[in-house]
Amino acid sequence: MTEIRILDDHLVNKIAAGEVVARPASVVKELLENALDAGSRRIEIEFENGGISLLRVVDDGLGMTQEEALLALQRHATSKIATEKDLEDIRTFGFRGEALPSIAAVSRLEIRTRPSSAQGGTRIAIAGGKVQEARPVGTTVGTTLIVRDLFFNTPARLKFLRSESTETRHIIETVTEAILGHPEVSFKLSIPGRAPVLSSPGTGKLFDAMVSVFGPATARAMLPLGPRQHPELPYEVHGYVSRPDVSRATRNAFHLFVNGRPVQLPQMARAVADSYHAYLPRGRWPVAVLFVKVAAWAVDVNVHPQKLEVRLHQPERLAGLLGAAVKDSLAGERRPETVESDALAAGSAESAGLAAEGSGSPRSWSPFRSRPVLPYLPPPSTAQSFAPQAPATPASHPTPGSPFDSPDPDPASERPGTGTEGRLLPELAFSRGLPAEGAAWDQMFVLGQVFRTFVVGVAGDRLYFIDQHTAHERVLYEENVEKMQRRALERQPLLIPVTIECPRRSEAELEDAAALLSSCGFECDVYSGGTLVVKAIPVLERGIDVRAVMQELLEEAIDPAPLEERKEKVARMVSCKAAVKSGDSLSEPEMKALVRDLAKTQNPLRCPHGRPVLLQFSQEELKKLFERNW
Repeated sequence: MTEIRILDDHLVNKIAAGEVVARPASVVKELLENALDAGSRRIEIEFENGGISLLRVVDDGLGMTQEEALLALQRHATSKIATEKDLEDIRTFGFRGEALPSIAAVSRLEIRTRPSSAQGGTRIAIAGGKVQEARPVGTTVGTTLIVRDLFFNTPARLKFLRSESTETRHIIETVTEAILGHPEVSFKLSIPGRAPVLSSPGTGKLFDAMVSVFGPATARAMLPLGPRQHPELPYEVHGYVSRPDVSRATRNAFHLFVNGRPVQLPQMARAVADSYHAYLPRGRWPVAVLFVKVAAWAVDVNVHPQKLEVRLHQPERLAGLLGAAVKDSLAGERRPETVESDALAAGSAESAGLAAEGSGSPRSWSPFRSRPVLPYLPPPSTAQSFAPQAPATPASHPTPGSPFDSPDPDPASERPGTGTEGRLLPELAFSRGLPAEGAAWDQMFVLGQVFRTFVVGVAGDRLYFIDQHTAHERVLYEENVEKMQRRALERQPLLIPVTIECPRRSEAELEDAAALLSSCGFECDVYSGGTLVVKAIPVLERGIDVRAVMQELLEEAIDPAPLEERKEKVARMVSCKAAVKSGDSLSEPEMKALVRDLAKTQNPLRCPHGRPVLLQFSQEELKKLFERNW
């Protein structure tokens, strides 16, 4: 048996760094918390290479003497607590004294600091946890911390970091939380030589902080919430939540602060999301900036190494209070209903359809519109790109593969049921009622449309129900994919370019997203300050709300997923937004054209998201339902 020994301080610091410093954003978080605890009113952050090569945090706080700075590099050296009783009344962000020694253990750290009472400052250089230099230096009041070559002495940790854009996004999210949680402090996040990624004025007004993070349009669309107190427990909530017409595809816009500390509490996020159950379609999430004020005895902040989680007394009571406050805020939102002319109604219906699809409620439809909702026949120059294919053999996986993947290089892998390029068709899982061998397209007779949602057809002894939205989505998706592969997407310029503010995104991220969207038929330009200008969109058969669709597309385009996967997501979303919606009335020629185009697709049984396109009922099944035996 090996000998039991006490670890030396250097190794202990490295182990502690593994808990506290997970990535560059962790360093930014710890240094920002120290700066806030020091009473800073102006904090500037610079970084390079996703924060791996350089992180510089400059504040105008209290500063430290040389003796204090050297002492702060020791583990568990803190000015925040002195006795066990202090742990029950923590009102600062940092308190364990692990941040600086943990950061210093895995980087080349430089500290420049000066208290207001001193004439000069101090410079301390540390490499891998060992002090290299400590000498007087001229500097301003406050503290500057420069972190270089993060994880230079722990290559295993460095190897597991993500791409530069991913690490940059985490840093932006960290500073975003700081801006929203402390509107009284001025923050600036930048990359040397470029325009600031984020900048807040520090006016003390939460609205100004939201403008800095979300942009003025979203900030104006936020509804005030609270303050509301719990009648029995020491909980008080207040903040802002978005109107139902402003939502996101992910939960990244949910910001919760407990006593000013940004935390992750899934139970509270669910309570807020449940409050939007009747307002948002499935898969959409609200924007929220919420603050919880709680007595010190009812919260334990010492439960997570990075202080990302807290433990609350009776959290279900707080979730109920938060949910009730959000519901009341949404119930108080009243908008006058308007009657629009035919021309305006056509445009607004397109925008309304984005949210209406999937919500279960039919869209408004005007019988006075003289022209059909959607001509399904494509222009002559873009005649059907896909030749009719033999029905695919069903398999066991519900998720279709990416059409952007390279063709299978192994000819032996080809088998009946492959597409025109030799790739295996997406494998499907068929539920009851979904035809396993396709439909009898050549014999199908279209009977009509029911509920302005389903096209009904009959062929032989089978009755078919076709979902008009998922069917048209499948048709458009395969057309778009084929054109993208040939780089033959046509663009239509916008009469008035659409400007989209993305203050939480770096220019590099936006340029990468613009390049991706360009390959999908969009024309976008990136301007300083996180602004994207859309000048042209793909030629579509129906109008779309460009601003709303682009905001969703950006979330997919900036996603850290592989390029081909992101291209596929963009193609799916564009097809979904441009497809006919539930509630649209179709003429007989439109229904026949839809069925004809659907029959030519490679996978007419599922939409790009995996939902069924058509269901069938045989004559025998109908007889059984009516209990007929003759």
